[in-house]
Amino acid sequence: MKDSQTKLLVVDDEPLNITIMREYLEEVYENIEYVTNGFECFEKLKTFKPDIILLDVSMPKMDGYEVCAKLKQDPNLCNITVIFVSARGTSEERMSGFKAGGEDYIVKPYKEDELLLKISKTITYHNQILGLKDQLEDANSVAFEAMTGSSEMGYVAQYLDQLFQLDSATNIMDATLKFMNIFGLAACLRTLYENDYAFGSHQGCITPLEKEVIDLLNNSGRIYKFDTRIQFNFSHINVLVKSLLKMKTNMVV
Repeated sequence: MKDSQTKLLVVDDEPLNITIMREYLEEVYENIEYVTNGFECFEKLKTFKPDIILLDVSMPKMDGYEVCAKLKQDPNLCNITVIFVSARGTSEERMSGFKAGGEDYIVKPYKEDELLLKISKTITYHNQILGLKDQLEDANSVAFEAMTGSSEMGYVAQYLDQLFQLDSATNIMDATLKFMNIFGLAACLRTLYENDYAFGSHQGCITPLEKEVIDLLNNSGRIYKFDTRIQFNFSHINVLVKSLLKMKTNMVV
């Protein structure tokens, strides 16, 4: 039985690529729309709200990164998950996809099962984010109230004291994310404890592209700044702060 719940939008300027997508996707999904450029994409979004956009990178006039960046700036569209589809899969290209706000990246040529697996995992991620939305809003409210009644340095001391009592990568990750949430920082991270890795995000779920970027920047020095983002690398933890401007505003002094 076909999936009638998930809505997909394919954006690609090459007719052959559209044909391949159609062949692979329409065996599994019912609600699929196709457009050939970024301008048509935004026109389609006025009447069709997809869960996932499969977005070609190399398009004339407005490339996929520009489309995604514009999409993520729109409060009515920013929750749509974007999977970039490109013949260029270099580290630089993946970084560009991350900077634009995309959630995943697939390189052409791809196999049918590879594409369908990417979409399936993305659907799971999308549903988890929606399910965690209320919990995250409650957590942000509690964190804001806590900040109004306590000193910033006090929270730093509590966090450092707590770290010495934790005994798993997941617990360290959770404690670090809660600490950063107190200061309103949007971040994702990777922790290591006795050969056990854990990934996490302020959103509750980390995207495949966020994982890739953390891995890519792991050996880029203690501090690596790019655009308005910054990653801190240590032997047992990597922290990627997604908004440096917000970090400066909330920095402990």
